[in-house]
Amino acid sequence: MPEFRLVQRPEFSPTSCLLCGDHVGPFVDTFFDLEGYGHLYICAANEHRSGCITQMAELTGMAPAREKQDLYDELNSLEGEVAELEEQVAAFVKLKELREFLMMHPTENGEVKAEVEA
Repeated sequence: MPEFRLVQRPEFSPTSCLLCGDHVGPFVDTFFDLEGYGHLYICAANEHRSGCITQMAELTGMAPAREKQDLYDELNSLEGEVAELEEQVAAFVKLKELREFLMMHPTENGEVKAEVEA
């Protein structure tokens, strides 16, 4: 599998994206030379364009880096909520067990010592 590198400026001719012809970086350097054309670069996203490589990645189902980070942030937040809910469930289970214990062990006169609400 070939190695790729992200470059701000193409080092070899032609100094543009193979697919769209844009001359503004960054570019993915493919380290491949096409006879009769030259070195092959494919443009990456910058603040003015999505970039050919990004468009190809999205077509194959890959998420853009910023969307991926947003998803990781949301996942971390949801994992925190799950942990809180698990703590609440554990407390509820303990409370339910205590209630059942008290119901099964009444006082000497047959009454339950205290009402416990679930």
